[in-house]
Amino acid sequence: MPSAYRGMVTQGTDRQMHIPAYSGALRSQLGRLQLSRPRTSEEMRKLAEQVWRQRGLALIDPLLIDDDFARQALINEANRLYGRNPLAAAITAQPEGV
Repeated sequence: MPSAYRGMVTQGTDRQMHIPAYSGALRSQLGRLQLSRPRTSEEMRKLAEQVWRQRGLALIDPLLIDDDFARQALINEANRLYGRNPLAAAITAQPEGV
């Protein structure tokens, strides 16, 4: 048994195994890449530009599309490719009285 686990697991006694509390940070090689806070809208815009230029992938927020027809076409295509999104109904909903 590795030394890190010695004393944590015992058989035949009423001692409990100690499990450390979740610290919120990933404990792996990728942990250093984890953000400590959510990205801002400006950071997301810059990331979307970078991904488009480097990989040819488009990250498009439907709320940024002013044309109703184009926005709905984008949502319809995303639903077809990736499955329905329950949040899409809120994006396409028209305000009352319009």
